Amino acid sequence: MTNFLARYWKTLAAASASIGSSYLFRHCNESQDNHRVLSVLTLQAAQPERRNVKTWMTKHRYLEDENDEKDDEDEKTDRDRLESNDENVGNLREKRFREFGSVEYNGEIYMTPVDFLESLISDQPQPRIGRRHLTDETVCAMLSKTPTRQRGSNRFFRNLGEAGLISFWEYLFLCVILIKPASQIQIAFKMFDTDCDQLVGKHEFLVISKIITQKRLTSQKRSKHSSSKSKSTINTSSYYNLDRTEPADTSLLVHLFGKNGRDTLTYEDFKRFTENFQQEILEIEFNQFSHGFKAICDLDFTEMILRYTDLPDEIKRVIFRKVKQTTDGSNRITLDEFKRFSGFLKHLEDFNIAMRFHQLSNKPISQAEFQRAVKISVGFELDPHIIGLIFRIFDIDNDQHLSYDEFMGVMKDRLARGFRTRDLEKSTLSKFDQFKLCLREHGKQNTSA
Repeated sequence: MTNFLARYWKTLAAASASIGSSYLFRHCNESQDNHRVLSVLTLQAAQPERRNVKTWMTKHRYLEDENDEKDDEDEKTDRDRLESNDENVGNLREKRFREFGSVEYNGEIYMTPVDFLESLISDQPQPRIGRRHLTDETVCAMLSKTPTRQRGSNRFFRNLGEAGLISFWEYLFLCVILIKPASQIQIAFKMFDTDCDQLVGKHEFLVISKIITQKRLTSQKRSKHSSSKSKSTINTSSYYNLDRTEPADTSLLVHLFGKNGRDTLTYEDFKRFTENFQQEILEIEFNQFSHGFKAICDLDFTEMILRYTDLPDEIKRVIFRKVKQTTDGSNRITLDEFKRFSGFLKHLEDFNIAMRFHQLSNKPISQAEFQRAVKISVGFELDPHIIGLIFRIFDIDNDQHLSYDEFMGVMKDRLARGFRTRDLEKSTLSKFDQFKLCLREHGKQNTSA
Protein backbone atom coordinates (compact mmCIF):
# COMPACT_ATOMS: atom_id res chain seq x y z
CA MET A 1 0.00 0.00 0.00
CA THR A 2 2.91 2.34 0.77
CA ASN A 3 4.44 1.69 -2.63
CA PHE A 4 1.06 2.29 -4.24
CA LEU A 5 0.72 5.73 -2.61
CA ALA A 6 4.30 6.66 -3.46
CA ARG A 7 3.82 5.82 -7.11
CA TYR A 8 0.46 7.63 -7.13
CA TRP A 9 1.93 10.89 -5.80
CA LYS A 10 4.86 10.57 -8.18
CA THR A 11 2.37 10.32 -11.03
CA LEU A 12 0.54 13.45 -9.88
CA ALA A 13 3.82 15.36 -9.72
CA ALA A 14 4.74 14.31 -13.27
CA ALA A 15 1.29 15.28 -14.48
CA SER A 16 1.55 18.74 -12.94
CA ALA A 17 4.94 19.34 -14.55
CA SER A 18 3.68 18.26 -17.94
CA ILE A 19 0.60 20.44 -17.70
CA GLY A 20 2.72 23.49 -17.05
CA SER A 21 5.14 22.84 -19.89
CA SER A 22 2.91 21.54 -22.67
CA TYR A 23 3.78 23.28 -25.90
CA LEU A 24 0.23 22.91 -27.17
CA PHE A 25 -0.71 25.87 -25.01
CA ARG A 26 2.38 28.02 -25.50
CA HIS A 27 0.37 30.79 -27.17
CA CYS A 28 -2.98 30.19 -25.50
CA ASN A 29 -4.79 33.26 -24.21
CA GLU A 30 -7.42 32.68 -21.54
CA SER A 31 -9.57 35.46 -22.94
CA GLN A 32 -10.39 33.50 -26.11
CA ASP A 33 -13.70 31.69 -26.44
CA ASN A 34 -14.38 27.99 -26.33
CA HIS A 35 -13.32 27.57 -29.94
CA ARG A 36 -9.70 28.03 -28.92
CA VAL A 37 -10.00 25.15 -26.54
CA LEU A 38 -11.52 22.95 -29.22
CA SER A 39 -8.84 24.08 -31.65
CA VAL A 40 -6.33 21.76 -30.05
CA LEU A 41 -8.57 18.71 -30.75
CA THR A 42 -9.24 18.25 -27.03
CA LEU A 43 -5.59 17.46 -26.51
CA GLN A 44 -5.55 19.51 -23.35
CA ALA A 45 -2.29 18.71 -21.65
CA ALA A 46 -4.03 17.88 -18.43
CA GLN A 47 -6.33 15.29 -19.95
CA PRO A 48 -3.85 12.49 -20.66
CA GLU A 49 -2.26 12.84 -17.22
CA ARG A 50 -5.60 12.88 -15.43
CA ARG A 51 -6.71 9.99 -17.55
CA ASN A 52 -3.65 7.90 -16.78
CA VAL A 53 -3.61 8.72 -13.07
CA LYS A 54 -7.22 7.61 -12.85
CA THR A 55 -6.58 4.59 -15.05
CA TRP A 56 -3.52 3.62 -13.07
CA MET A 57 -5.44 3.84 -9.79
CA THR A 58 -8.32 1.81 -11.20
CA LYS A 59 -6.02 -0.76 -12.67
CA HIS A 60 -4.15 -1.25 -9.42
CA ARG A 61 -7.04 -1.30 -6.98
CA TYR A 62 -6.88 -5.05 -6.95
CA LEU A 63 -3.50 -4.80 -5.19
CA GLU A 64 -5.51 -4.64 -1.99
CA ASP A 65 -7.58 -7.68 -2.93
CA GLU A 66 -5.79 -10.96 -2.34
CA ASN A 67 -8.33 -12.85 -4.47
CA ASP A 68 -7.09 -11.13 -7.64
CA GLU A 69 -3.38 -11.92 -7.32
CA LYS A 70 -3.49 -14.32 -10.25
CA ASP A 71 -5.08 -11.69 -12.51
CA ASP A 72 -2.35 -9.30 -11.43
CA GLU A 73 0.33 -11.73 -12.50
CA ASP A 74 -1.35 -12.42 -15.84
CA GLU A 75 -1.72 -8.70 -16.54
CA LYS A 76 1.90 -8.03 -15.65
CA THR A 77 2.97 -10.84 -17.98
CA ASP A 78 0.94 -9.36 -20.86
CA ARG A 79 2.27 -5.87 -20.12
CA ASP A 80 5.88 -7.08 -19.99
CA ARG A 81 5.39 -8.96 -23.25
CA LEU A 82 3.93 -5.94 -25.06
CA GLU A 83 6.56 -3.56 -23.66
CA SER A 84 9.27 -6.00 -24.67
CA ASN A 85 7.73 -6.22 -28.13
CA ASP A 86 7.85 -2.41 -28.42
CA GLU A 87 11.63 -2.62 -28.43
CA ASN A 88 11.69 -5.19 -31.24
CA VAL A 89 9.48 -3.44 -33.80
CA GLY A 90 11.44 -2.30 -36.83
CA ASN A 91 8.73 -0.65 -38.92
CA LEU A 92 8.51 3.10 -38.29
CA ARG A 93 4.75 3.24 -38.70
CA GLU A 94 4.26 0.39 -36.27
CA LYS A 95 6.64 1.96 -33.77
CA ARG A 96 4.66 5.17 -33.87
CA PHE A 97 1.40 3.30 -33.47
CA ARG A 98 2.71 1.50 -30.39
CA GLU A 99 4.16 4.71 -28.95
CA PHE A 100 0.85 6.55 -29.16
CA GLY A 101 -1.49 3.61 -28.57
CA SER A 102 -2.65 4.01 -24.97
CA VAL A 103 -5.06 1.09 -24.55
CA GLU A 104 -5.01 -2.71 -24.72
CA TYR A 105 -7.86 -5.08 -25.39
CA ASN A 106 -7.66 -8.86 -25.68
CA GLY A 107 -3.87 -8.72 -25.82
CA GLU A 108 -3.75 -6.16 -28.65
CA ILE A 109 -2.70 -2.52 -28.64
CA TYR A 110 -5.18 0.08 -29.86
CA MET A 111 -5.28 3.83 -30.28
CA THR A 112 -8.12 5.93 -29.03
CA PRO A 113 -9.27 8.69 -31.43
CA VAL A 114 -7.37 11.20 -29.25
CA ASP A 115 -4.21 9.07 -29.56
CA PHE A 116 -4.64 8.93 -33.32
CA LEU A 117 -5.10 12.67 -33.78
CA GLU A 118 -2.20 13.34 -31.45
CA SER A 119 0.03 11.03 -33.51
CA LEU A 120 -0.63 13.14 -36.61
CA ILE A 121 0.33 16.52 -35.14
CA SER A 122 2.75 15.77 -32.29
CA ASP A 123 6.28 14.42 -32.22
CA GLN A 124 5.83 12.56 -28.93
CA PRO A 125 2.81 11.14 -27.08
CA GLN A 126 1.61 12.72 -23.88
CA PRO A 127 3.25 11.22 -20.74
CA ARG A 128 1.41 8.22 -19.38
CA ILE A 129 1.99 5.29 -17.04
CA GLY A 130 1.54 2.12 -19.04
CA ARG A 131 -1.49 1.36 -21.15
CA ARG A 132 -5.10 1.19 -20.08
CA HIS A 133 -6.53 -2.34 -20.11
CA LEU A 134 -10.09 -2.47 -21.40
CA THR A 135 -12.76 -4.99 -20.49
CA ASP A 136 -15.49 -6.30 -22.78
CA GLU A 137 -18.00 -4.10 -20.97
CA THR A 138 -15.88 -0.99 -21.47
CA VAL A 139 -15.41 -1.67 -25.18
CA CYS A 140 -19.14 -2.29 -25.65
CA ALA A 141 -19.87 1.02 -23.93
CA MET A 142 -17.34 2.78 -26.19
CA LEU A 143 -18.74 1.34 -29.41
CA SER A 144 -22.30 2.13 -28.40
CA LYS A 145 -21.36 5.83 -28.56
CA THR A 146 -20.10 5.58 -32.13
CA PRO A 147 -22.33 7.62 -34.47
CA THR A 148 -23.82 6.02 -37.55
CA ARG A 149 -22.48 6.77 -41.00
CA GLN A 150 -25.50 8.96 -41.69
CA ARG A 151 -24.48 11.14 -38.75
CA GLY A 152 -20.86 11.40 -39.82
CA SER A 153 -19.16 14.79 -39.85
CA ASN A 154 -15.77 16.48 -40.03
CA ARG A 155 -15.62 16.22 -36.22
CA PHE A 156 -15.98 12.44 -36.06
CA PHE A 157 -12.68 11.71 -34.31
CA ARG A 158 -12.78 14.80 -32.13
CA ASN A 159 -16.28 13.99 -30.94
CA LEU A 160 -15.34 10.43 -30.03
CA GLY A 161 -12.41 11.63 -27.90
CA GLU A 162 -11.21 8.69 -25.83
CA ALA A 163 -14.38 6.66 -26.31
CA GLY A 164 -13.20 4.67 -29.29
CA LEU A 165 -10.75 2.09 -30.65
CA ILE A 166 -8.50 2.25 -33.73
CA SER A 167 -6.53 -0.83 -34.74
CA PHE A 168 -3.08 -0.87 -36.33
CA TRP A 169 -4.32 -1.67 -39.82
CA GLU A 170 -6.95 1.08 -39.56
CA TYR A 171 -4.19 3.48 -38.54
CA LEU A 172 -2.31 2.59 -41.74
CA PHE A 173 -5.48 2.90 -43.80
CA LEU A 174 -6.30 6.34 -42.39
CA CYS A 175 -2.74 7.59 -42.91
CA VAL A 176 -2.94 6.54 -46.56
CA ILE A 177 -6.31 8.10 -47.42
CA LEU A 178 -5.34 11.28 -45.58
CA ILE A 179 -3.08 12.36 -48.45
CA LYS A 180 -4.90 10.96 -51.46
CA PRO A 181 -6.86 13.01 -54.05
CA ALA A 182 -10.38 12.04 -55.09
CA SER A 183 -9.18 10.04 -58.11
CA GLN A 184 -7.08 7.76 -55.94
CA ILE A 185 -9.84 7.47 -53.34
CA GLN A 186 -12.00 5.98 -56.08
CA ILE A 187 -9.25 3.49 -56.90
CA ALA A 188 -9.05 2.54 -53.21
CA PHE A 189 -12.80 1.91 -53.14
CA LYS A 190 -12.57 -0.33 -56.18
CA MET A 191 -9.77 -2.28 -54.50
CA PHE A 192 -12.06 -2.95 -51.55
CA ASP A 193 -14.96 -3.86 -53.84
CA THR A 194 -13.72 -7.40 -54.55
CA ASP A 195 -16.97 -8.64 -56.14
CA CYS A 196 -17.38 -5.50 -58.29
CA ASP A 197 -20.99 -4.86 -57.24
CA GLN A 198 -20.34 -1.16 -56.47
CA LEU A 199 -20.79 -1.91 -52.76
CA VAL A 200 -18.25 -2.69 -50.03
CA GLY A 201 -19.27 -4.92 -47.17
CA LYS A 202 -17.50 -5.41 -43.88
CA HIS A 203 -15.94 -8.70 -44.99
CA GLU A 204 -14.51 -6.99 -48.12
CA PHE A 205 -13.20 -4.07 -46.09
CA LEU A 206 -11.35 -6.49 -43.80
CA VAL A 207 -9.53 -8.20 -46.68
CA ILE A 208 -6.84 -5.52 -46.50
CA SER A 209 -6.61 -6.12 -42.76
CA LYS A 210 -5.75 -9.77 -43.37
CA ILE A 211 -3.16 -8.84 -45.99
CA ILE A 212 -1.48 -6.37 -43.62
CA THR A 213 -1.62 -8.91 -40.80
CA GLN A 214 0.03 -11.57 -42.92
CA LYS A 215 2.65 -9.12 -44.12
CA ARG A 216 3.48 -8.11 -40.56
CA LEU A 217 3.68 -11.77 -39.53
CA THR A 218 6.08 -12.56 -42.36
CA SER A 219 8.20 -9.52 -41.51
CA GLN A 220 8.34 -10.43 -37.82
CA LYS A 221 9.26 -14.04 -38.57
CA ARG A 222 12.06 -12.85 -40.84
CA SER A 223 13.25 -10.47 -38.12
CA LYS A 224 13.14 -13.27 -35.57
CA HIS A 225 15.41 -15.53 -37.62
CA SER A 226 17.81 -12.79 -38.71
CA SER A 227 18.39 -11.20 -35.30
CA SER A 228 20.49 -13.40 -33.03
CA LYS A 229 21.09 -10.65 -30.46
CA SER A 230 17.46 -10.23 -29.47
CA LYS A 231 16.58 -12.17 -26.34
CA SER A 232 12.84 -11.66 -26.67
CA THR A 233 10.75 -12.14 -29.78
CA ILE A 234 7.29 -11.03 -30.67
CA ASN A 235 4.49 -13.53 -30.27
CA THR A 236 2.96 -12.54 -33.57
CA SER A 237 0.19 -15.11 -33.57
CA SER A 238 -1.03 -13.69 -30.27
CA TYR A 239 -0.40 -10.06 -31.15
CA TYR A 240 -2.28 -10.20 -34.44
CA ASN A 241 -4.89 -12.75 -33.28
CA LEU A 242 -4.48 -14.84 -36.41
CA ASP A 243 -6.59 -17.61 -34.93
CA ARG A 244 -9.57 -15.28 -34.99
CA THR A 245 -11.63 -15.35 -38.19
CA GLU A 246 -12.46 -11.66 -37.92
CA PRO A 247 -10.86 -8.78 -35.97
CA ALA A 248 -12.66 -7.30 -33.00
CA ASP A 249 -15.08 -4.50 -33.76
CA THR A 250 -13.63 -0.99 -33.68
CA SER A 251 -15.12 2.48 -33.87
CA LEU A 252 -14.38 2.71 -37.59
CA LEU A 253 -16.03 -0.63 -38.38
CA VAL A 254 -19.12 0.24 -36.36
CA HIS A 255 -19.32 3.68 -37.96
CA LEU A 256 -19.02 2.39 -41.53
CA PHE A 257 -20.92 -0.91 -41.31
CA GLY A 258 -23.28 -0.53 -38.34
CA LYS A 259 -23.36 -2.27 -34.98
CA ASN A 260 -24.36 -5.58 -36.55
CA GLY A 261 -21.79 -5.23 -39.36
CA ARG A 262 -24.39 -5.76 -42.09
CA ASP A 263 -24.39 -2.30 -43.67
CA THR A 264 -22.65 -1.72 -47.00
CA LEU A 265 -20.71 1.24 -48.36
CA THR A 266 -21.33 2.96 -51.67
CA TYR A 267 -18.59 5.01 -53.29
CA GLU A 268 -20.39 8.19 -52.25
CA ASP A 269 -20.42 6.98 -48.62
CA PHE A 270 -16.71 6.18 -48.79
CA LYS A 271 -15.88 9.48 -50.48
CA ARG A 272 -17.90 11.47 -47.92
CA PHE A 273 -16.13 9.78 -45.02
CA THR A 274 -12.73 10.43 -46.63
CA GLU A 275 -13.46 14.09 -47.30
CA ASN A 276 -14.73 14.64 -43.77
CA PHE A 277 -11.64 12.95 -42.36
CA GLN A 278 -9.22 14.97 -44.48
CA GLN A 279 -11.00 18.20 -43.61
CA GLU A 280 -10.96 17.36 -39.90
CA ILE A 281 -7.20 16.80 -39.86
CA LEU A 282 -6.54 20.02 -41.78
CA GLU A 283 -8.68 22.01 -39.35
CA ILE A 284 -6.92 20.45 -36.38
CA GLU A 285 -3.48 21.21 -37.76
CA PHE A 286 -4.42 24.75 -38.75
CA ASN A 287 -6.00 25.45 -35.36
CA GLN A 288 -2.88 24.17 -33.64
CA PHE A 289 -1.06 27.18 -35.09
CA SER A 290 -3.88 29.72 -35.28
CA HIS A 291 -5.12 29.08 -31.70
CA GLY A 292 -8.67 29.93 -32.68
CA PHE A 293 -7.92 32.92 -34.90
CA LYS A 294 -8.99 33.00 -38.55
CA ALA A 295 -5.49 33.21 -40.04
CA ILE A 296 -1.86 32.30 -39.41
CA CYS A 297 1.30 34.28 -40.07
CA ASP A 298 4.10 33.47 -42.52
CA LEU A 299 6.32 31.95 -39.82
CA ASP A 300 3.57 29.57 -38.73
CA PHE A 301 3.02 28.46 -42.31
CA THR A 302 6.76 27.96 -42.76
CA GLU A 303 6.90 25.83 -39.64
CA MET A 304 4.01 23.72 -40.89
CA ILE A 305 5.91 23.07 -44.12
CA LEU A 306 9.22 22.21 -42.49
CA ARG A 307 8.03 20.28 -39.44
CA TYR A 308 8.31 16.82 -41.07
CA THR A 309 11.64 17.31 -42.82
CA ASP A 310 15.02 16.06 -41.66
CA LEU A 311 16.58 19.50 -41.95
CA PRO A 312 18.82 20.28 -38.96
CA ASP A 313 17.54 22.85 -36.50
CA GLU A 314 20.27 25.31 -37.45
CA ILE A 315 19.11 25.29 -41.07
CA LYS A 316 15.49 25.73 -40.05
CA ARG A 317 16.57 28.74 -38.00
CA VAL A 318 18.21 30.23 -41.11
CA ILE A 319 14.97 29.79 -43.05
CA PHE A 320 12.84 31.24 -40.24
CA ARG A 321 15.18 34.22 -39.95
CA LYS A 322 14.97 34.87 -43.69
CA VAL A 323 11.17 34.63 -43.71
CA LYS A 324 10.90 36.90 -40.69
CA GLN A 325 13.17 39.51 -42.26
CA THR A 326 11.14 39.56 -45.49
CA THR A 327 7.67 39.60 -43.92
CA ASP A 328 5.79 42.85 -43.39
CA GLY A 329 2.97 41.23 -41.41
CA SER A 330 0.20 42.59 -43.62
CA ASN A 331 -0.57 39.29 -45.33
CA ARG A 332 -1.87 36.29 -43.41
CA ILE A 333 -3.00 32.84 -44.53
CA THR A 334 -6.58 31.75 -43.90
CA LEU A 335 -7.95 28.24 -43.39
CA ASP A 336 -9.43 28.17 -46.90
CA GLU A 337 -6.06 29.14 -48.41
CA PHE A 338 -4.36 26.45 -46.33
CA LYS A 339 -6.90 23.88 -47.54
CA ARG A 340 -6.22 24.85 -51.15
CA PHE A 341 -2.48 24.48 -50.57
CA SER A 342 -3.06 21.04 -48.99
CA GLY A 343 -5.23 20.12 -51.98
CA PHE A 344 -2.33 21.09 -54.23
CA LEU A 345 0.00 18.80 -52.25
CA LYS A 346 -2.29 15.84 -52.85
CA HIS A 347 -1.62 16.35 -56.58
CA LEU A 348 2.11 16.78 -56.11
CA GLU A 349 3.04 14.04 -58.61
CA ASP A 350 0.90 15.66 -61.32
CA PHE A 351 2.53 19.01 -60.54
CA ASN A 352 5.95 17.37 -60.78
CA ILE A 353 5.17 16.07 -64.26
CA ALA A 354 4.07 19.53 -65.41
CA MET A 355 7.21 21.15 -64.00
CA ARG A 356 9.54 18.54 -65.52
CA PHE A 357 8.39 19.54 -68.99
CA HIS A 358 9.27 23.13 -68.15
CA GLN A 359 12.68 22.10 -66.83
CA LEU A 360 13.57 20.50 -70.15
CA SER A 361 14.12 24.01 -71.45
CA ASN A 362 16.79 24.54 -68.77
CA LYS A 363 15.14 27.81 -67.78
CA PRO A 364 14.87 28.92 -64.15
CA ILE A 365 11.45 28.60 -62.54
CA SER A 366 9.67 31.89 -61.94
CA GLN A 367 6.58 32.47 -59.81
CA ALA A 368 4.49 32.82 -62.97
CA GLU A 369 5.65 29.45 -64.30
CA PHE A 370 5.06 27.88 -60.89
CA GLN A 371 1.49 29.21 -60.77
CA ARG A 372 0.86 28.01 -64.31
CA ALA A 373 1.99 24.48 -63.42
CA VAL A 374 -0.28 24.50 -60.35
CA LYS A 375 -3.28 25.51 -62.49
CA ILE A 376 -2.51 22.79 -65.05
CA SER A 377 -2.06 20.00 -62.50
CA VAL A 378 -4.85 20.73 -59.97
CA GLY A 379 -7.26 23.00 -61.87
CA PHE A 380 -7.00 26.02 -59.57
CA GLU A 381 -4.47 28.67 -58.58
CA LEU A 382 -2.77 29.17 -55.23
CA ASP A 383 -2.86 32.49 -53.45
CA PRO A 384 0.01 34.62 -54.85
CA HIS A 385 1.17 35.36 -51.30
CA ILE A 386 1.66 31.63 -50.62
CA ILE A 387 3.65 31.20 -53.82
CA GLY A 388 5.76 34.20 -52.91
CA LEU A 389 6.37 32.70 -49.47
CA ILE A 390 7.39 29.37 -51.02
CA PHE A 391 9.92 31.17 -53.19
CA ARG A 392 11.31 33.07 -50.18
CA ILE A 393 11.86 29.76 -48.41
CA PHE A 394 13.46 27.92 -51.34
CA ASP A 395 15.14 30.77 -53.20
CA ILE A 396 18.54 30.38 -51.58
CA ASP A 397 20.43 32.68 -53.96
CA ASN A 398 17.80 35.43 -53.73
CA ASP A 399 17.51 35.47 -57.55
CA GLN A 400 13.69 35.20 -57.51
CA HIS A 401 13.82 31.61 -58.77
CA LEU A 402 12.94 28.37 -57.04
CA SER A 403 15.30 25.57 -56.02
CA TYR A 404 12.83 23.05 -57.42
CA ASP A 405 14.29 19.68 -56.41
CA GLU A 406 14.71 20.86 -52.84
CA PHE A 407 11.16 22.18 -52.80
CA MET A 408 9.86 18.81 -53.99
CA GLY A 409 11.91 16.96 -51.37
CA VAL A 410 10.50 19.04 -48.52
CA MET A 411 6.94 18.86 -49.90
CA LYS A 412 7.11 15.06 -50.15
CA ASP A 413 8.29 14.94 -46.54
CA ARG A 414 5.39 17.18 -45.60
CA LEU A 415 2.91 15.02 -47.48
CA ALA A 416 4.21 11.78 -45.95
CA ARG A 417 4.46 13.36 -42.49
CA GLY A 418 8.02 12.18 -41.97
CA PHE A 419 7.56 8.58 -43.18
CA ARG A 420 8.78 8.97 -46.74
CA THR A 421 11.33 6.41 -47.92
CA ARG A 422 14.24 8.07 -49.64
CA ASP A 423 16.50 7.03 -52.45
CA LEU A 424 18.93 9.91 -52.02
CA GLU A 425 21.88 7.75 -51.01
CA LYS A 426 22.55 6.80 -54.64
CA SER A 427 24.66 9.92 -55.13
CA THR A 428 27.61 11.00 -53.08
CA LEU A 429 26.06 14.39 -52.42
CA SER A 430 22.40 14.68 -53.37
CA LYS A 431 20.80 17.97 -54.40
CA PHE A 432 18.91 17.93 -51.13
CA ASP A 433 22.23 17.70 -49.25
CA GLN A 434 23.59 20.53 -51.41
CA PHE A 435 20.52 22.55 -50.49
CA LYS A 436 21.20 22.01 -46.80
CA LEU A 437 24.88 22.86 -47.27
CA CYS A 438 23.95 26.05 -49.13
CA LEU A 439 21.58 27.03 -46.35
CA ARG A 440 24.26 26.39 -43.75
CA GLU A 441 26.69 28.66 -45.60
CA HIS A 442 23.95 31.28 -45.98
CA GLY A 443 23.42 31.15 -42.22
CA LYS A 444 27.12 31.65 -41.56
CA GLN A 445 27.15 34.70 -43.81
CA ASN A 446 24.18 36.19 -41.96
CA THR A 447 25.88 35.53 -38.63
CA SER A 448 29.18 37.10 -39.68
CA ALA A 449 27.33 40.10 -41.11
